[in-house]
Amino acid sequence: MMGDDARSYRLVVYPFAVGTDRECAVCPLEEAAEAFGAWRGMQAVGSDASAREATMYECCDTIQAACNLLDRLGATQEEEVERTMRSVRYRNERRGRYGAR
Repeated sequence: MMGDDARSYRLVVYPFAVGTDRECAVCPLEEAAEAFGAWRGMQAVGSDASAREATMYECCDTIQAACNLLDRLGATQEEEVERTMRSVRYRNERRGRYGAR
């Protein structure tokens, strides 16, 4: 189980419609690729403020795209998303992924 000192993020995301179902489903992949590209750029230039900000922006854009897809699926926050996030967290705990940084 995660300790009290574990870092967590609480986000408010406002989904919006994005094209067709397929375009909505592909968008998280595209945004994740952009997050990876920004991270690679940050590695090349070092962790300067602008490269770090660009990487954080692309990470948040990926979250936005994933939430747009959840919205397209009609997922509800309390009944489905939070339950599924608990399931993901539990699986990661069992795999030992919440160790020292």
